[in-house]
Amino acid sequence: MKQLMNLIGQHRFYAAACIVGTAVTLAFVMVVVMVYDFRTTDVAPEPERSRMMYNTGTQCMRANGTNLMGYRGLGPAAFEALFGGLPGVDTLTWHGGLQKALCALPASSDRHSVFLRPVAANWFSFFRYDFVAGRPFTQAEYDAGRAAFQEAEDEWRSFRSLEDGVARRFVVISERLARQLFGEADRAVGGEMQLDFQPVRVVGVVRDVSSIFQTAYAEVWEPFTLLNESETYLVRETGGLAGFRYPVMRMGRGAAPDHIRAEVARRLERLNHTGGEYVLSDPQIYTHTEYTFFRGSSIDARLVYALLLVILLVVPAVGISGLVHAQMQSRL
Repeated sequence: MKQLMNLIGQHRFYAAACIVGTAVTLAFVMVVVMVYDFRTTDVAPEPERSRMMYNTGTQCMRANGTNLMGYRGLGPAAFEALFGGLPGVDTLTWHGGLQKALCALPASSDRHSVFLRPVAANWFSFFRYDFVAGRPFTQAEYDAGRAAFQEAEDEWRSFRSLEDGVARRFVVISERLARQLFGEADRAVGGEMQLDFQPVRVVGVVRDVSSIFQTAYAEVWEPFTLLNESETYLVRETGGLAGFRYPVMRMGRGAAPDHIRAEVARRLERLNHTGGEYVLSDPQIYTHTEYTFFRGSSIDARLVYALLLVILLVVPAVGISGLVHAQMQSRL
């Protein structure tokens, strides 16, 4: 401490610049490491990120190369053909993407904009959510979504909200939304609310999920069956190839991502040779790190972070070297 005080007294400017520069740089290094760790470490509700892989879309077009639809989710036929019983995959689930929706209490004009995610029946066993009240929807409640529609040709959603007094739509909501609508989480369970102007019943409330969890995050989770998948134009037009399913896979221990990609590519080629009007190409399959950082590019996130840390650490090293050099010059 005596040496430090003497140093500050002799070279106030250089000492202050070195100390402040070193402290700020180390703070930046801490932030960089923490961000990378938060985005990649195995932590609930995504407890096994290191074993997860994602399909974020597949190009769909006619076999002659026309009517390119861009990157879409998979339809039921393509989903089963490409990912059903995939070697190296321990558990498979899917979701319908994150979308905006409006919710409110019945007969209330106070509407809230929320993020809605349609999910598969095994979603809440695949991820580890903390239920503060209620439970996930059961298989029967998940299947009930198929009975929630009126006969319609073109309508995206046309529901029977109640049939013989039995609710057909069940959702799980976040704790924050439950407090906004019902006052507390326990009161939300069993309560009804309007979601996109359609009545739904809340069966469970989960602790709020941070948006840093890109796949597990939402404020409302509804059964994927409520998308009325088989009756949508996209699925019918493409023969079940394009649709709204985005697979999420948990690899078996020891499985290699490249082997899984190679098997999907082999199945894709076989699917495209069945003689259908539409074909698929370029399935975007990522590991968790690839999915989180620089998705869709060939940049290695680990290399970028390593270079960033080196650059940040070089700055205080240069500052300290300059200060030592100034001291030596002064002594000489």
